Amino acid sequence: MMLANSIFSNPADIVFFSAIGGIIVLFLIIFIVSKIVQKQRDKKYEAEFNARLAEQQALQEQQDSKPEATESVEEQAESVVEEQPEVAESVEEQTESAVEEQPEVAESVEEQTESVAEEQPEATVTVAEENVKATPKSKSAAKPEKPKGRTYNGKYEIYPDGDGYRYRLKASNGEVLIVSEVYASHEGVLKAIGAVKRNVESGEIRIIEDKHGMFKFKLTSKNYRVLALGSNYSTEKSAIRASESFKKFAVKADIVEVGANAEADLISSVVEINLEENKTGGKFVIERFNGEFSWDLLASNGQILCQAEGYTSKAGVMSSIESFRRNIENGVFKVVKDKNDNYHYNLYTPSGRVAAVGETYNTRALAESAVHSVVSYYKNAEIVEKTKKVK
Repeated sequence: MMLANSIFSNPADIVFFSAIGGIIVLFLIIFIVSKIVQKQRDKKYEAEFNARLAEQQALQEQQDSKPEATESVEEQAESVVEEQPEVAESVEEQTESAVEEQPEVAESVEEQTESVAEEQPEATVTVAEENVKATPKSKSAAKPEKPKGRTYNGKYEIYPDGDGYRYRLKASNGEVLIVSEVYASHEGVLKAIGAVKRNVESGEIRIIEDKHGMFKFKLTSKNYRVLALGSNYSTEKSAIRASESFKKFAVKADIVEVGANAEADLISSVVEINLEENKTGGKFVIERFNGEFSWDLLASNGQILCQAEGYTSKAGVMSSIESFRRNIENGVFKVVKDKNDNYHYNLYTPSGRVAAVGETYNTRALAESAVHSVVSYYKNAEIVEKTKKVK
């Protein structure tokens, strides 16, 4: 008792124990408040969970009730058909007669129906199902549904070129994707277009880079026959973009005929040659690049006179050189002026197919001079592989 009186009689002790007691009370208050806040949070989370659960249950009940409503509508529709079959047939006859009398109006209604279907697909499907149930004998209900929206097709343009025919594939915006070689007959160019259409999916489209760093796409069949060859592009990305456009339009493109002067890109003339002129020092240089073989015919001064590429084997490129020699002797050279006012020569086989294409020149005289150089060097030209002689 005396100890307690002595402790609490000291003012410093009173302040000390009062501070301790205040701290304890403060901790108790904080603990109680945190419990209250935690309980309120739990109640809030529980309320939100119950609300979401109730919403999901309501949505599930709504979905479960839809089939019953659909069955009810179908039963009502069937009962209407059973009670009034003659009316349905009469309406069908009137509808068919109205369509026959006013085809233009029917087409307009179909276009409007398609536009409404795009905006409200679910409602359209529901109405269509009810109409089918209500009029099971209607012929219009059995018609296949038209595809929504418009599709834009390219076109194959067939046009005369010299004594034969070519085709060019154009995208919907008018871009020329490929230009074919010359075919001797109209039937031949149609067969070539058919071969392209058949092989777009089953064949192979590859992006190839030549030894000059240029890129182009090539369509080949399963037996490695080249069916279409794109233009040269400075970047691989541009060639890939062109090949994608080709795949998009090649199959569904329409075939149209254009006149000899309608959008004609090429003007050609025959070059008279002298097979008796024989020069030495020329070379057929065979080169392998990216797994494919090519050859260049060089003059004695190293000028490139003709090139061919895209052969999968050395035997194939050697056979190509021999075919080239035969076609010089039996075929026809023509100098061609393109739409950019540049000139190059084409060598045609006796059947009218393009056997070789020369370099591009600024004038007709230079292109004709290249033809005469080819004729003078081809017969005695040595066949070499880079710097190694192979024949």
